[in-house]
Amino acid sequence: GDEFVVLLDGMRDEADALIVSERLLDVLGAPYQLGPHEVVSTASIGIVTSEYGHERAEDVLRDADTAMYEAKLAGRGRAVLFDGSMHDRVQRKLELENGLRKALEQQQFVLYYQPIIALDSHRLTGFEVLIRWQHPVYGIISPGEFIPVAEETGLIVPLGEWVFRAATRQLALWWQTFGRDAIPSLSINLSRKQLVMNDLPQRLLNLTTQVGIDPRAIH
Repeated sequence: GDEFVVLLDGMRDEADALIVSERLLDVLGAPYQLGPHEVVSTASIGIVTSEYGHERAEDVLRDADTAMYEAKLAGRGRAVLFDGSMHDRVQRKLELENGLRKALEQQQFVLYYQPIIALDSHRLTGFEVLIRWQHPVYGIISPGEFIPVAEETGLIVPLGEWVFRAATRQLALWWQTFGRDAIPSLSINLSRKQLVMNDLPQRLLNLTTQVGIDPRAIH
């Protein structure tokens, strides 16, 4: 694989380990020649010190690995020191991953409709559709926390389709009740994974046709 362990002896404190990690990043980040091409390859480093009192080697590796992924999330090419809160965040993320599929099956998601107002006329021009997860234990979870997890697991595609279907059904109901002019449009967020799907336009067209609304009303 592409993961390696560096065991440092005789470090006085965390600062010493950071100095070594910076030297490693400099060396590993130096450009090298691959045939006619100059290649640059960066590294991400997770550091864990003996202050945590680990008794098993696998626990040291686990926490170093956790800090390494934090380094990757922070933009790669850097070193991050492990701290106890990282383990809590990883645990929370695992719980969200495990709960997302069940949340889709049990429809634990709710949609909020944020009004879009024209500043010149002060008239309602539509709504932006915002998703929230009504978690049975944690309560309302914001998309900033669970959408990245949904994208990593691939669940963003069925979740995105659920949002589109539920929102367009709501718009159809509003049109029947208040008339089309009352709520001209909906703005629905799509993920990058949806945008690269070749059949996305046809999928969205099929969904708007099924509920009987003009697809031009969807932004």
